[in-house]
Amino acid sequence: MMGLYILLILGMLSWMTALIKKLAWDTLTWFAVFLGMRYQLMLLGVIPWVYGTFILRSVYFFIDYLFAGQTTHIGALYQAILPMHIKANVLKTLYGLLLVYNTNLFGALTHYRHGQALIH
Repeated sequence: MMGLYILLILGMLSWMTALIKKLAWDTLTWFAVFLGMRYQLMLLGVIPWVYGTFILRSVYFFIDYLFAGQTTHIGALYQAILPMHIKANVLKTLYGLLLVYNTNLFGALTHYRHGQALIH
C-alpha cells in the first residue's frame, strides 16, 4: 500500500489507472482477508489448540488447498505456526526448513500455486 501511495503522490500513477487494475485490487483484498482470518483464528483459540496437537505440520500442508495462492497461505500461517513449534521446543532450524520444504512442495502439486505460474 505504501508503494501505491508513493506512486500516487509522485504522479507516476493516476487514481483512475489504479482503479482499472481490478485483478490487483482483488488480490490485495483477498490477501487482507486471509491475514485477518489468521488474526481471528488466534483470537478464537484455534491456533493455540492446534499447537497442542501433534498434527501441526500436516495441518499446515493440507490446509494449503483452502487458500487462493501460496503468498496468502504463507502470510496467514507460516508466521503463526513456526512460533508454535519454537514454544514446543522443536529445533528452530529443522522445523523452519521443514516448513520451507512444504511451502515449495505446494508449487509442484497444482499448476497455479507459485506466483511465477500466473505469468503466461
